[in-house]
Amino acid sequence: MLSMIRWNAFTKDTLQRAFAVADSQMEAAKERERQKNRDIMFRLIDITLYLAKQALAFRGNEEGLSSSNRGNFLNMVDLLGQYDSVLGLHLDAVKEKQASNQRCQVSLLSNRTQNNLIKALSLYVKRIIQKEVTEASQFSILLDETTDVSHIEQVSFAVRYVHNMTIKERFVQLQRLSDTRWSCREDALKTIKKVLPAALQYLRDLRECDPPPDLAAGEAKMLLSSIDFEFLLCLEIATPVFMETSVASKVLQQDDLDLDAAYSVLDGVLERVVELRRDNQFSQIYNTATTIAEENDISIPTNIPGRQRKVPAKLKYTSKSAREDDAVQTLEEYYRGRTYYTFLDRLRQELERRFYGEGKTLDIVMSLQRLTDPEQWKDTGQGVDTAHSLCEFYGLQGEETNLQTELRVFHASYKCPKRTVKSMLEVFKENNANVIFPTLFKLIKIYATLPVSTAAVERSFSKLKLVKSRLRNQCGPERLSDLLLLAIEKDIGIDKKEVLKIFVEMAPNRRLLL
Repeated sequence: MLSMIRWNAFTKDTLQRAFAVADSQMEAAKERERQKNRDIMFRLIDITLYLAKQALAFRGNEEGLSSSNRGNFLNMVDLLGQYDSVLGLHLDAVKEKQASNQRCQVSLLSNRTQNNLIKALSLYVKRIIQKEVTEASQFSILLDETTDVSHIEQVSFAVRYVHNMTIKERFVQLQRLSDTRWSCREDALKTIKKVLPAALQYLRDLRECDPPPDLAAGEAKMLLSSIDFEFLLCLEIATPVFMETSVASKVLQQDDLDLDAAYSVLDGVLERVVELRRDNQFSQIYNTATTIAEENDISIPTNIPGRQRKVPAKLKYTSKSAREDDAVQTLEEYYRGRTYYTFLDRLRQELERRFYGEGKTLDIVMSLQRLTDPEQWKDTGQGVDTAHSLCEFYGLQGEETNLQTELRVFHASYKCPKRTVKSMLEVFKENNANVIFPTLFKLIKIYATLPVSTAAVERSFSKLKLVKSRLRNQCGPERLSDLLLLAIEKDIGIDKKEVLKIFVEMAPNRRLLL
């Protein structure tokens, strides 16, 4: 009986060990399969991310094995497979199945897999942005609209916030020539001035061509008739003015720009516009336009355009008036009052309307701007109205005295390299000063969060033209948004393991071991 008991125990233990070994071997095989699949997926994630960041197309017109151009995604997979054993072995297995007309269970190369990888990467980037916005607690929304190549209106959303003491503007979810894009017009004006003699000669050659090529002669004649002395004069007037305003335009395109720096530049531009409104400035412009007209055989008018009427002496204006044309004596005076001064006055009014505004908004912006000025907080009695206005507007009632004290101590203790919000945030970060000056830090974060322009969303439109082009115009709205996000927010680091986790969560019943 003892022998039988021992024999049964022995056989049971042997079977258990055998089963344990088999289970262990099976789990090891599964883990090897899982790791192989993960290695393949990591490479496919890298390929997807590269194509998306470069705004390149993924698919080709014909993706079969016999096609010479199967699209960027499959061609890049084939290219890397020549040098990478992981991808190479996977491709060999897929091609072997396809050659024998056997369906490969999971090739990981289908258009559905490509779209899922794009979506997974996009979701990962959105989660990073969402996490940063949540930690920032305050954010602004920027938006603008444009029409894409398919004549579909697209609205682009971006958010602006302060994260780790750094001002960030991030594209979130999709251009007409914006009113602030002066630099584009400056480039166009300079180009016209540069090529004007050659353009005139070309148009004249077309006009005199016999027989004329199609309708080119008529169009050339029409264009030549529009390039008259007034055209040259307006060109000479607009070019130096837009050269001044383009400085502001380039500054406004910076995503970390704060209102204080923006207003400093705008103040300088307005000052230059006022300086340009002088008689001697226009005389130089008029003489230049006259010289160019003579060099290019463009007639200069001898009479003042339009009908003239006599104006009573009491209604006559000085040469500084924008309506000086009512009492002109010469052609130069006519254009100086009717064109030059009117143009500058309207430009100044529009700059003031767009960037300075009026009422409560202007008061709050100006109050926030004073936070960065040490001269405003030297004495105890200074800044009372500013502190009260800000604390009342942002729901910090009862913090007026604390705010004034924090501002005096902050500016007395730290010397910011520049009088900007960005510089103050750097001081806060270096000295952990947000713990010492909590009320001031709240308001500085709010000030830095206020958007100066819609440059971030305008930049997305340039990517839109690359992602959705004439030859690539069938992209759906969701896929288009995902591709734009990856193409724009290139600086966000990608954790491929987290992306793969999102990919698995998108289809938990997928037969592939990941």
